[in-house]
Amino acid sequence: MLDFLRNVKNKEKLKELEENDPYYKSMDEDAYDVVANYANVKKLVEVKDEYKDVEGRMNMCTAIREMMEDSKSEGRMEVIGVMIKTARKYHASDDEIMEQLMTELSISEDEAKEYLKKAE
Repeated sequence: MLDFLRNVKNKEKLKELEENDPYYKSMDEDAYDVVANYANVKKLVEVKDEYKDVEGRMNMCTAIREMMEDSKSEGRMEVIGVMIKTARKYHASDDEIMEQLMTELSISEDEAKEYLKKAE
């Protein structure tokens, strides 16, 4: 638990802990609460019931992994939003922007349309 708290801002160390330390796969709920609150990671507190097993133990590994994936997705959306706004600033049409998104990100037309909609 102390390793987690010491490395809460180091994503690589957290990933290493999550992958290699079995303690984080099955911890007491009280320990989970202490870690989540002390580390000031509100997201872990909000979603804790999703990571409780049938014995009432917490799987912090899965919680951390999913939280990191969510952060990546949010970051990606921010970058794509900036790309779209910049392209619009230089008078690119939505069709041109969609084509660029599909090519650069290897995504479908529907996904590109969704990104355009979110950037409005």
